[in-house]
Amino acid sequence: MKCGYIAILGATNAGKSTLLNTVAGRHAAIVSHKVQTTRFNIRAVKNIGKSQLIFIDTPGVFEAKNSFDRRMVSEAWTAMDSADAIVFLIDASKGLTPTFDRIVEKLKTLDKPISVALNKVDLVHKIKLLELAGKIFDAGIFEEVFMISALKNNGVEQMLNWAQTKLPTSPWVFKKNEATDLDLSTHLAELTREQVYGYLHKELPYMISVDTDEIETKGNLLVVSQTIYTTKPAHKQIIIGAKGEKLKTIGSKARASMESATGKKIHLELKVAVDSKWRE
Repeated sequence: MKCGYIAILGATNAGKSTLLNTVAGRHAAIVSHKVQTTRFNIRAVKNIGKSQLIFIDTPGVFEAKNSFDRRMVSEAWTAMDSADAIVFLIDASKGLTPTFDRIVEKLKTLDKPISVALNKVDLVHKIKLLELAGKIFDAGIFEEVFMISALKNNGVEQMLNWAQTKLPTSPWVFKKNEATDLDLSTHLAELTREQVYGYLHKELPYMISVDTDEIETKGNLLVVSQTIYTTKPAHKQIIIGAKGEKLKTIGSKARASMESATGKKIHLELKVAVDSKWRE
């Protein structure tokens, strides 16, 4: 039996959460057009034969300007330190940004296997991809460069094969049918936060939070009560919308996502509150 942790590291919006969901084969992490959507490390499990690969989706690495941002970036660095291997995910369509150099300098201090996954390669000409791969190998710390599309699940298998060879001999951490370490309360809250971003991403700053206040089980029905927190009264009104129409739409989309994730019928009760200090 083998079991180990593989940290997925990268800049914001590189596709880390999409890759995690593809690996897990289910909706484990939320995906959004908003940058810095992932706020804490989320683990997804991939079992291959006698090997259990535990992938860690980390917040994007960026220049943190306040205590909230610094905590998110710290989560990414913590995942690197505790992982058995690291996959550095890069958005091939954006090339090598200054964040690449920052991350490479950090990775040079680690004594563990590291590979690069160039994501969204279907959007980039092959010659450009070869140039990027050459520059990446020039850093001198990467074992492999994989060309993948996390969204289309292309090239991911080769990356998994590499990661599997880096696992230590160890009992499995998760049961065979477990796909993520998120508890139900947090998972449902994240699914609602995803719908808020998806529906209002052009109108609303990303600084919102969702708490699951209560989950009541009634046979195959889950009654879920949640609160969406925002920092300003004006943002609260944006979320609610005229006559509550936007909140109804968010609730409808979130309920459908929850039913898909849990296999149960969901009755969702949503409210919106202002808490200017939640982010601290």
